Amino acid sequence: MIENRIAVYLGILNQGEISVELSSWVNKVMLNSPYPMFVNYSAEKPISYNRNTIVKKFLEQKEYDYLMMIDSDIVPPDNYLNLIDFQKDIISGLCFAFTKRNIFPLICKYSKSKVEGNKYRPYDSIHPKKWTGLVECDAVGTGAMIISRKVIEAIPYPFRNEYDKKDGEKLIGLDLNFCHRAKKLGFKVFCHTDYMCSHFTRMDLKGTYFTISKIFEDMEVLQKENKKLKNEINKWKPNSRRNAKKVKGKGIDNLGNSGGERNNNLSETERGDVKEGGSGIKTDISGQENIS
Repeated sequence: MIENRIAVYLGILNQGEISVELSSWVNKVMLNSPYPMFVNYSAEKPISYNRNTIVKKFLEQKEYDYLMMIDSDIVPPDNYLNLIDFQKDIISGLCFAFTKRNIFPLICKYSKSKVEGNKYRPYDSIHPKKWTGLVECDAVGTGAMIISRKVIEAIPYPFRNEYDKKDGEKLIGLDLNFCHRAKKLGFKVFCHTDYMCSHFTRMDLKGTYFTISKIFEDMEVLQKENKKLKNEINKWKPNSRRNAKKVKGKGIDNLGNSGGERNNNLSETERGDVKEGGSGIKTDISGQENIS
């Protein structure tokens, strides 16, 4: 602490340049911060060494209580320092990543699936609409991470990738690995979905084109399924009302079966419509729920 106030060490990771938007954000934060702050623009390589260099310098300056790391292409909202008030072990706003033709939020839970031979549990990215506000999770990205000093002091060489010793394949990235190791020591990881960070990144237009194309293809499939569902519902409702009138007062079972005997008041077509309509509706609704 500095003058009995929580103090923040801000490390800006870069490779010689940062976005104009981030530069503007840093200036505003330094002018308006309720906390004493120090800013370090670190440009070491590779990125794992860069992060651990920031960690080392943070540990040397014991007056700072929280380490905040911001990547050069990330721009948090202006009120991002509010996350310090929660005083969590590890906390981040909601960041986004782009890889393998997918854009996904970096708020993660351990996956229920397992990868044979991999000692690390895989993670699933969770859609932010499923969680709102401050939520505990299993991992977040390091693009705009805030870490308590007690966590940094407990984990030596905190940021490192883990590789398979046989073939050198990367098993887990440094951000997920850090969260994994912290949770093993009993620390908790949080993401606040109300604090969304912009991520400015150079993007392959070819990959972007196919990503957007896939989205539209998926939308077309959903539209066709919805149309099919509506047709099934419209076909079922009139038949259901007409059939109900014919068996009024005889019990609902008479629509298809009464005491083990078929209801002869229904034509074959009407019985078929009721049966097919009921079955179709059940299947389609289940499919829609799975998609959503």
